[in-house]
Amino acid sequence: MHDTRELTINYYTIHLKNDIKQYQFVYELELHTPAQLWADMMMTLDVSKLRAGLDPWRGRSQDLSSMTDELNNLISELNLWIPDKITASWDSANPKDSLNQLHIHFPDLEKIYKKDLIKRGQLARYNDLIHGIEQAYHATVSGKDSLRLLLCPVSPRAPIMNEDYQLFSPEIHWGDLLLHYPHVGRHPLELCLNNDRACPQDQIVPQHEISAFHTLRFHDQGLRNFQDFYHKSKLVWPYALEDPRLAVGYIRLGKLISVDHNAVDRDTINSIVNSCSSVAAWTID
Repeated sequence: MHDTRELTINYYTIHLKNDIKQYQFVYELELHTPAQLWADMMMTLDVSKLRAGLDPWRGRSQDLSSMTDELNNLISELNLWIPDKITASWDSANPKDSLNQLHIHFPDLEKIYKKDLIKRGQLARYNDLIHGIEQAYHATVSGKDSLRLLLCPVSPRAPIMNEDYQLFSPEIHWGDLLLHYPHVGRHPLELCLNNDRACPQDQIVPQHEISAFHTLRFHDQGLRNFQDFYHKSKLVWPYALEDPRLAVGYIRLGKLISVDHNAVDRDTINSIVNSCSSVAAWTID
């Protein structure tokens, strides 16, 4: 059932900092139910609830060697205790396919070792590295950053109501605040962007819950070929193409309106975001 209270939460303010200065980013929130439920969750949380070990800064052009070396070393560590060994590894000659094959291991292993904090931590890092490499590789080969901040505070969850699935969109615009995917598995947009045609049926999990997970986007992204991918991939989809529950893309929660009380300027703000390295605080009002 929808929250029937008056929708009055209007702003999300997040403070990012570097070694010299702290910056205030203000987002104006949407008034639809998912945005307001998300804001309710965020109001009860602070930066101490962010997932440990996850660097929020994603999608920058960079030398991939440190991440790929860490991934290959971690695979060796995982293979010391997982029953079915990971035989794939990062392949710079075939990056997307190699990462798609590596990702298949994560959902099944996460279910098995969900209650083992140490092993679950290793698996979470494995998953984070795969996605981090995917985004950095795309930025590197495309010649332009797909800069975003991914924030994953631990929070309760709420189901997405049927009427709110129409809010999902694959179109991403600079300055967007987006609800992020909180499930173990792969969602349709992710599959398409990575041309993942090997994903097992039970790992295709469209988003169906709201959590506090969100991204701050400092890039544009369009998607025009999902219909072709849906049919040509030969994947076993959980819903028909026209069913809104397929949840292609993300729900927009809000839009950036100012940084340090100044009007939005892309180049200046991208430079500020790139200069920062930590999240200091946030407020909801």
